[in-house]
Amino acid sequence: MAQRLKDARAADPDRDARDLLTYLLLGEKDIQKQAAEVAIRLQARRALRRSAQRVAIARALINRPKLVLADEPTAALDANTGLAVVTLVQELARERSETDLRKLVRPPDEAGENGRLAEWQVPLLKQIATEHGTTSLIVTHDARNQ
Repeated sequence: MAQRLKDARAADPDRDARDLLTYLLLGEKDIQKQAAEVAIRLQARRALRRSAQRVAIARALINRPKLVLADEPTAALDANTGLAVVTLVQELARERSETDLRKLVRPPDEAGENGRLAEWQVPLLKQIATEHGTTSLIVTHDARNQ
């Protein structure tokens, strides 16, 4: 809603929201770009908690705030989504080189929750994080995100 009000004159006011949700694995594709099934049917409570956390993160970042205060933003997320969130917050702070981002991409033969980005997420990340300079304060006990 906030994004639609902000960009009321945009040709596709939902594009940013769609891109951000897809990047956070809430879109139509999963990490391997396969058609995603409704996660709530598959894992009930856990999936609902994960989805709610990803939606809250998307809602917080959609209008490109200048300050992000995040308390345990990746606590209920799987390793892949946790890395995607942390990488997005870092990219909003400052642009990272293509080489640095490529180090985070999973090889084609790798599968599972190993804390990697999918190849298709990198261009989407660059598209989402077109503005830089967001200051972030993240509190976490998640050793994967340090």
